[in-house]
Amino acid sequence: MNQALKTALVGVGKVTDMHARALENLKESHFTAVCSRSKEKSEVFASRYGIRAYTDVGEMVIKEKIDVVLICTPHPNHREPTIAALEAGAHVLIEKPLASSLEDCDAMIEASRRCERQIGVVCQRRWYLPAMRVKEAIDAGKIGKPVFG
Repeated sequence: MNQALKTALVGVGKVTDMHARALENLKESHFTAVCSRSKEKSEVFASRYGIRAYTDVGEMVIKEKIDVVLICTPHPNHREPTIAALEAGAHVLIEKPLASSLEDCDAMIEASRRCERQIGVVCQRRWYLPAMRVKEAIDAGKIGKPVFG
């Protein structure tokens, strides 16, 4: 029998509750901890889910033996917690986009390779019917070549 992965969240903003409910309900997930720069916000969030609160990503990953960290911070703040989680030994899933700059993306990808841990990006809307119709129209040459997205 497969054991559930120990999971944790970083960030306590507007999308975090949605991800927390998913982690809480997935049989493959043992939702364990949350991390925020604000001790108070982290503790309030943790109390809602019966998990532990942290203000340091690396410490959280190591102490709780976290397998996967989900990054839910604002886009410009994805790099630091991602690299900290990777270096502490966790795989990382990042709420889109990967980062706000190419430099941050490159640093995160390099850390993933160096630490031999995987990173991924949440792109849940790629399977929405309207998005699939746009992709089909692009592939069929009906609306021209995209230059910005």
